[in-house]
Amino acid sequence: MKLIVGLGNPGIAYKYTRHNMGFLIADAFCKKNNFFFTKKAKFKASEASGNNTLVIKPETYMNLSGGPVQSVMYFYKLSLDKLLVISDDVALPFGELRLRAAGSAGGHNGLKSIEYSLQSQSWARLRIGVGTPKAGQTLEDYVLESFSITERESLSQLIDKAVDAIESWCALSVSKAMTIVNKPSKE
Repeated sequence: MKLIVGLGNPGIAYKYTRHNMGFLIADAFCKKNNFFFTKKAKFKASEASGNNTLVIKPETYMNLSGGPVQSVMYFYKLSLDKLLVISDDVALPFGELRLRAAGSAGGHNGLKSIEYSLQSQSWARLRIGVGTPKAGQTLEDYVLESFSITERESLSQLIDKAVDAIESWCALSVSKAMTIVNKPSKE
């Protein structure tokens, strides 16, 4: 079984913010595959499954995402090579995707929490570019802000591209999926 983790913050106030890209993409992947989320209190997460794939959205805030991920991996006895985490990334231009087999958290608190809980950086991550804050804007304010009008116009296309990336990761080796996913988008 493969585990896909969409990172975000619970609650309607955060639903369409940049920091919730992982949740939005997990929702779209599940909708496309007719998987339905149910809350799992023992994991502090919502869970959906089908086709030997499990998708979770931690119901904790972003900086505590590691606990639910660790609980699910332990319960289902999953190895790190079966894990893909989807997160926003302010170091990438809006709309760019980066799939990596392993790596650092790069300052992302959700990824830091997972690294701490799993005591490893050796798991795949799909980073979704959300652009950088405007001059004078804090990082926290930027990622918790709703998408701009321009971003909203291309959001569904970006989400579809990310769902395709997840499907590549599910079907291929991570290295083969990386060659497909990590092509720069055309301006």
